[in-house]
Amino acid sequence: GEFLLKLNRFNFVACSSRIGRTFLGAGYLSGRQTMLPDQNVIYVVPTLKNHAAPAWKDLEIYFRDFPEIKMDKNNYVVTNTQTNSTIRFVTAERKDAVR
Repeated sequence: GEFLLKLNRFNFVACSSRIGRTFLGAGYLSGRQTMLPDQNVIYVVPTLKNHAAPAWKDLEIYFRDFPEIKMDKNNYVVTNTQTNSTIRFVTAERKDAVR
């Protein structure tokens, strides 16, 4: 609870599997950052198909009532048109994605 209430610029979460890291990272922290002006969130995943899909679904639910949010499923990019902030999913699958 303390972690979620802090508005630190940087957050590090070291935790085990299956306790909600995907939702915490993509749904809450990334979503919060897109409401701030000129933020660029990079969400690094091993593969887009297997690892980005669950987080993407969470973001679709999280942002469904925000008309200023545009979601580009082809490139895995979420953009807030009012704040000019983005969430980009990147992976080593695409040669230039992580660079």
